[in-house]
Amino acid sequence: MKKFFTFIFLCVSTFTFAQKSYSYITDRKFSDPEDLLGYNFRPSMREIKDAGKTNIAPGAVGFGVTQNNLYVEGDGIQGVYNLNNINPTEYGFKLNFMNARDATIQGHLKVIVGKNQYPQAVIFLRSNKEKEIIYYLPEMPKDLFEKERKYFTDKNEQAFVHQDSIYGKTLRPFFVFHQEKHTQERLEMKDSCSMKFIEKITIIDKIKKKDKESIAKDSIAALATAEKGATMPKKDDKKNIKIIKEHFMVLRQILKFPDGTTEDKSMELLIKNSSLKEDKSVDFEGDRYLLLLDTNKGEISIYLNGNKMVNSIEGLGKLYCVRGF
Repeated sequence: MKKFFTFIFLCVSTFTFAQKSYSYITDRKFSDPEDLLGYNFRPSMREIKDAGKTNIAPGAVGFGVTQNNLYVEGDGIQGVYNLNNINPTEYGFKLNFMNARDATIQGHLKVIVGKNQYPQAVIFLRSNKEKEIIYYLPEMPKDLFEKERKYFTDKNEQAFVHQDSIYGKTLRPFFVFHQEKHTQERLEMKDSCSMKFIEKITIIDKIKKKDKESIAKDSIAALATAEKGATMPKKDDKKNIKIIKEHFMVLRQILKFPDGTTEDKSMELLIKNSSLKEDKSVDFEGDRYLLLLDTNKGEISIYLNGNKMVNSIEGLGKLYCVRGF
């Protein structure tokens, strides 16, 4: 069974700033340098020493981290910087980089993380000749928090006690890791991302329909027998009925593209088989159980904790996580 949320990213040539929104403090916890890879910090306020604080429009500034680069978006700071290393510190993490065009120009990005492992701010120094700029991440508004709490599937909310208990259930993940692009995406309600597990039951009557003449003859014979006082024959319904069960997973999400267009896309996967496995070496809150679905489009792995509550769903090149992972 996989180690939870650990990714080794290969070289990435581009980083897409598709989301025109903020990244909130409580969107993601960071406990390891690898947690930063593929993440895009999108602050709401900047502070420059002796110049004060200014507000930032949603998505106007971003700091995207990959294995080899730091991608910076924003007026006056935009650029791609070669990442030298990421070091844990007493305040969080420090990313040291150099200018891709001039190796003598070096700077850093400090990620300030609280005791609860949530990021509070990032501090950007483009070069040693400039001042550090503090970029603050916003807290989520209370009204949005309440709406999302009711909408998204939370950690320790949805249990799959056995293999068949998934049917009739819907999961709404909060976070998705794009494994081919090596990026992380915080989902929003308007993305309408959901996974529905459906059981379709078809009942087939195996008795062949008789033509009208045969029915008429049978009816006359049955009537004659009844008039003689004989008991009419009974049919065993169970032997003459066939029940077919089919299982599906329907994945839906409104996809967003860089040009601003969207596509409401749904995919239906036929579940051919399923199995539930336990790894007793994994701690209780980790991925202790694996519910494996064999589908017509490849394997879907549902990772469950010790209480068989959903942690994440992996398949089709993505890892979907519940809120509070």
